[in-house]
Amino acid sequence: MDVVRVRPLRPHEKKKLLRMKRQHGNAVNAQHARAVLLSRGGLGSRAIAARVGYSPQWVRTVVHRFNASGVGGISWYPYGQARGTPRKFTVDVREQVAEVALSSPRALIGMAQWSLAKLRGYLVEQGILASVSLEWLRQLLRRLKVRLRRTKTWKESTDPQFWRKYRAIRRL
Repeated sequence: MDVVRVRPLRPHEKKKLLRMKRQHGNAVNAQHARAVLLSRGGLGSRAIAARVGYSPQWVRTVVHRFNASGVGGISWYPYGQARGTPRKFTVDVREQVAEVALSSPRALIGMAQWSLAKLRGYLVEQGILASVSLEWLRQLLRRLKVRLRRTKTWKESTDPQFWRKYRAIRRL
C-alpha cells in the first residue's frame, strides 16, 4: 500500500513537470511536480512525503490526481481560489475611476496628463480606493476603453489674452 506508481509520462508532461518543479512563484505546484517525479523514480509515498513535506496520504492523493487528469489535475492557481468573496471594486467605484481618468489632470493634480502611477496616487489620496496595483488599474481602464495616451492632454495657454486672440483667429 505504501508504493503508489505514476503512470508512464509523456514527453510533454515530463517537460512541464520539470518546469513546474523549478517554479519559485508557486510553491504548491513545485511540490506537486516534485512528488510526481519522485514517485516516477520508484520511491514510496512515505519516502516522498519525507522529502517534499507532505503526509503520505496527500502524496497518494497527488499521484492519483496526476494519473487521472495529468498535469492539469495537480496544478493549483491561487487567483482561482477567490470565488464566493464579495467584489472589492464595485460598479460605482469603477465609474468613479473612469470619471477621474477622463477629467482634466491640470485641475486635479496640476500636471499636463495622467500616468498610471499618478492616477493611482490620486485615487488612493482621495479615498476612492484603499489600494490598487498598477496592473489592475491598467486592465480596468482598458475594459472601460479609457486610453490615457490618446485622450485630450489639456494643454492650456498661460497667455491672459489667449481667448481674445483665439476668437479673432477663428473669425478669419
